[in-house]
Amino acid sequence: MTAPASLSAAGKALLIAFAVYVVAVFVYQLTLIADADYLHEEMRLLFRYHLASDPRLFGDDYIASFVAAFDQPYLYDWISRLWLAAGGELTVLHRVIPLLCWLAFLAGLAVAALRLGGRVTAIAVLGLAVVQPVYLHQITSALPHSFAFPLLAWAFVALLFGSTPGLALATLLCGLLYPALTPLVGLLFAWHVIIARQAWRLGAGRRAADLLLLAAIGGVSLWLLFDALAGPSGFGAPLAPLERVEAYPENGPQGRHFYGVFNPFAYVAAKAFDQFHDVFGNMKLLLLLVYALVSLYGLVVLCTEARGRQAVEALILCSLAVSILVFLAKPHLVYRFILYPGFILLPLLFVRGIESFCGRFAQLLRAPQSAALAVVLLFALSLDGIEARKLGYWWHLEPESAAVIDFAVEQPPGTLFAVWPQSEGGLEYLPYLARRPVFVLQKAHYPTYEKHVLEMRARMDALIEAYLASDAAPLRALHCRWGADYLVADRTHFGEAGTRPAYFAPFDARLEALWRERAPGDFLLNAPDPAFVVLETPRYRILRLAGPCEAR
Repeated sequence: MTAPASLSAAGKALLIAFAVYVVAVFVYQLTLIADADYLHEEMRLLFRYHLASDPRLFGDDYIASFVAAFDQPYLYDWISRLWLAAGGELTVLHRVIPLLCWLAFLAGLAVAALRLGGRVTAIAVLGLAVVQPVYLHQITSALPHSFAFPLLAWAFVALLFGSTPGLALATLLCGLLYPALTPLVGLLFAWHVIIARQAWRLGAGRRAADLLLLAAIGGVSLWLLFDALAGPSGFGAPLAPLERVEAYPENGPQGRHFYGVFNPFAYVAAKAFDQFHDVFGNMKLLLLLVYALVSLYGLVVLCTEARGRQAVEALILCSLAVSILVFLAKPHLVYRFILYPGFILLPLLFVRGIESFCGRFAQLLRAPQSAALAVVLLFALSLDGIEARKLGYWWHLEPESAAVIDFAVEQPPGTLFAVWPQSEGGLEYLPYLARRPVFVLQKAHYPTYEKHVLEMRARMDALIEAYLASDAAPLRALHCRWGADYLVADRTHFGEAGTRPAYFAPFDARLEALWRERAPGDFLLNAPDPAFVVLETPRYRILRLAGPCEAR
């Protein structure tokens, strides 16, 4: 596609319709980012930074100590601490980060598309990225991987323009913001210096300067990468996924790890598949196939064009090299190294593929540019860029959850709440929103270290016994042995139509057994002593656990 002025009247109308639709989707997405009632499920771990503004919070809480033991990338950590030192609210920062990352990513992708095509190409690519929820889903977490797409987009821009300083800066920023991206961007930098610029053909001074810069940035980046890979101490020997599953079922396929860890290729394909509107049903598979075939054709087109060919080939080859190395060394981490570079290229490849295909039938179509834009618009309409969950916002703060959180805020710092660990109910955000610790946090229940697995297993066993208790003894133990002050019961788990609380292996078997052994009326939390109920809503009950304990 060329400049908008060369479009026919119909093409200009299509361009306006496409722009209006994309802007409408974009504005809706901005309302989600700004709305404090929508939370990304990974924000549960960001409560660690409350300690930077008030060291009294969380006291000697084990969960907080485990989460805080993992060092964050230096620049990400400095940004967070400087924001808090300046009096900023933590939850506001986690709205600002996604917004800036989202805008930076879109700007980088637009510049790349402009370089590979024209203004209308850039508009089409930009619109296609906006309506694909995978990008915002990764960015809205406000964790370090929020920077992955914008960093990679601008690294690709630097590669397209042959900018040595740009690639050097991108590599350094990866180490400071999201070290997992450092191997790929660093390899792109090395490709640019050694292969694209053919360093051996440069003058001695220029060659020495380029290689010295590559070595310096490479050294700093490797130090930052290995510093990030160094795990915390004091939590036992590290466990790789599927290691010692017999002893630690939490570490197996039915355990804590999510689907993408054991099925990285299927997970990335599902990310693309799930982007379409659910109304299409089985047709989504056909739409995905069309997307893949057109993008593959777009790849062939770009690899035959002079402009941008080397950059596209470099990104693909370097991504394949890094993915293979990661798959051989750490296969359960490879999904990120497929997802990020793959989805950076897909909108560019798809639009260029449509443009070229329609251009081949110029005499038949008469207005190939308009036809290409029409296809992109129809395809954009099939993508679901307005579904909050697909955009990463898994939980909306409802009044009942807000009531529990408001109650927690009124309690002294260090007050320990026992809540059922699941993201769907929303109460796992209690440490993040109320600045009060919880007894078990699913997001922190990773089977990555042996001592941590055993500690969390003991805690979860105690919580199950108390939650599904038929007498008061397990509740007393939860307070006297573990220090829990309040137990929050989800009333949907009890009663005649109760839904059994769920958790991963090995706890699922214990839950199933207790559910079979006891009738709904046997559960103490189904009808607790009113004297211990301090707050009750249609969904939640908060029980005070404080009471006399025997000397230990």
